Amino acid sequence: MARQSLPVALTAVLLPAVLLTSAKQPTSLPGTLELHNRRWERVRVEVRVGPSENCDRNEAHGPTVLRRDESWAVVSDEIVCWRRDRLPGDASGGWTAWEHTRLASNEVRDVTL
Repeated sequence: MARQSLPVALTAVLLPAVLLTSAKQPTSLPGTLELHNRRWERVRVEVRVGPSENCDRNEAHGPTVLRRDESWAVVSDEIVCWRRDRLPGDASGGWTAWEHTRLASNEVRDVTL
């Protein structure tokens, strides 16, 4: 598969970070959530960012595929939600449950999928 066919959201894998913030004036610096695939040849990941802990209500970024040792840096001052394939490499297996966090100002958190 040609790399140019990947979704725009995957550019976060290729760049140090992607800024996902709301249009409101931030009161603090956003935090960074680093999602890493260190286990599987490839895994599909979905990220949602917004004000709600009900992740399905937030704006979707992805899904996209991370190959082994690739990462996705999500920078936000809102709630960040993420999930992955339940069976990495098999999209028909469904998704894991959503995980979510609101990062502290300027926090960098490293998460292995």
